[in-house]
Amino acid sequence: MTQPAKRRMTFGRGLAVAFVAAIIATAIGMAVPRWGLPFSWAALVLVPGYLLAVAPSVRRGIASAVIAFAVLGGAAVVGFPVAELGLLVLGITRGALLFPTRPLRGIVTESVFLSAGIGLGVLLFTPGALGVGLATWGFFLVQSCYPLFAGSSTQATPKQDDPFNAAMARASALLEDR
Repeated sequence: MTQPAKRRMTFGRGLAVAFVAAIIATAIGMAVPRWGLPFSWAALVLVPGYLLAVAPSVRRGIASAVIAFAVLGGAAVVGFPVAELGLLVLGITRGALLFPTRPLRGIVTESVFLSAGIGLGVLLFTPGALGVGLATWGFFLVQSCYPLFAGSSTQATPKQDDPFNAAMARASALLEDR
C-alpha cells in the first residue's frame, strides 16, 4: 500500500494563502453590509480554507477544516464571537493537529504568531472593505512565516540503520553461527 503524498507548508504557500484571503475578505467586506451579517463570519471561510491550504496532507487538511467549520459554525449560530474563536481554533488545529510539537513550544509559537498577526492586522486596518482586506492580508502574511520558525514536529520517522552496518551485523551473525 502506498503512502499518501505529504505536502510541506512553505513560506511561498503561506504568501499565496495570504493573497487569496485578502481578496476573499475584501469581497466579503463589500457584500456583508447588504446581508446584514457581522463581518466576523468571514472566519467561517478563512480559517478552514487556511487550514486546508497549509495542511501536510489532504486528509489532515480536510479533517481540520471540517472541525474548524463545525466549531465556528456552531459558535455563529449560538451568537459567540466567531472572529476571536476563529483565532483560537486556528492556533489549536495548526499547533496540535496539523503540525504537532512539544506542548510548551506549540503554545509559545502559536501565541507569538497569532499576536503578531493581530498586531499587524490592527496596524493595517482602515474602515471599509479595502482596509479589512489589507488587515486580513497582514494577519495571514505573518502566519506565512510560521514554517520558518515553527521547527519540526515530535513525530520523527523511525531511525534507519546505516545499510553498511546492517549488512555487517548480518554477516557477523552468520559467522558466529558456524
